Amino acid sequence: MASVPLVVRPDDEPATALMFVMAAVDGADEEFLLDTGGSRSRVRRSARTDAWAVDAGDSGSRGVFGAAGIARRARVPSLTLGPIQARDVTMDVSDGDADGPAAILGLDVLRGHRLGVRAAAGVLELDQQAAVDRWRPLAQSSRGHPFVTVEWDGASAAAVWDTGASITVVDTAFAAAHPQLFAPTGTAGAGIDAHGRTGQTSQVRMAPCEIGGRRFSGSVAATAPIGGLARPGDPAFSIILGYPVIVQADWAVDLSLRMWGFLDRV
Repeated sequence: MASVPLVVRPDDEPATALMFVMAAVDGADEEFLLDTGGSRSRVRRSARTDAWAVDAGDSGSRGVFGAAGIARRARVPSLTLGPIQARDVTMDVSDGDADGPAAILGLDVLRGHRLGVRAAAGVLELDQQAAVDRWRPLAQSSRGHPFVTVEWDGASAAAVWDTGASITVVDTAFAAAHPQLFAPTGTAGAGIDAHGRTGQTSQVRMAPCEIGGRRFSGSVAATAPIGGLARPGDPAFSIILGYPVIVQADWAVDLSLRMWGFLDRV
C-alpha cells in the first residue's frame, strides 16, 4: 500500500488543523501526528512501552518555546506505516495528550522516504512515484528538517516545512521588520508546542506569498521568537510553515534524495 489516509483534524483557531496517520506499533494500530518538524518520534505510554523502556535522557529536541528536556523512552520493536517498516525505534514516551498530541511520527522514521502530502484530499503517499511539476533542491538540517523559501515582493525567508504545525509561525523580529506582510489581528494568547511547553503568541494575517514559483493566498499565522531555534551549523530560518499554507497545494518532498516539488491535484 503506497498511500494511507491522512486525517485532518481542525485545531482551536479557524483555518488551522493538525494532520494524523495510523501506524502499527508492534502490530497494534495507533494514531500519530505527522510531523516533519519533529526530529524524534513519540508514542503514548502503555504497559507495552513500560516493558520496552530504555534509559531516559535529554531528547535533544527543541520546540517553539524551548527544549524538550528529559524524556521517558522506549525501544519499539516495530513500527509500520504503509510500506514503511522501521524496527527497534527508540521513541520518546508521552503520558497523555493534554498538552498536544501524545504520539508523533517524526523524522527519525520519515527522513529516508518520499512523502506525497495531499492535505486537501486527506491522502499521504509514501515512496510513490507520482508526477511532479519539477524537482527543486531541498535544504535540510542535520536532523533532516526540510526547508523551503517563502518569497514576497522585496523580502524572503527560509521556512521549515512542518506538517506538524497547525498554524504557520513567524519569527517576531522578522514580522516586526516587515509589518506590511504581517497584519496583526488583535488576537493574542498562549501557544503550546509539540513538547507541551507554552509561550505567548500574537496572531497575524500573512500576506500572499510565493514558494517554488507558485502563488499562495494570504493565511493566518502566529508570531513567536523562533529566530534562535536552529542548531549550530544548520540553516537559519524565520518561519515554520504550517497547515494554512501546506493545505493550499499538493507536495512531493523526498527526504532521502533531498528534492521537492508540487504534485498535480487529484
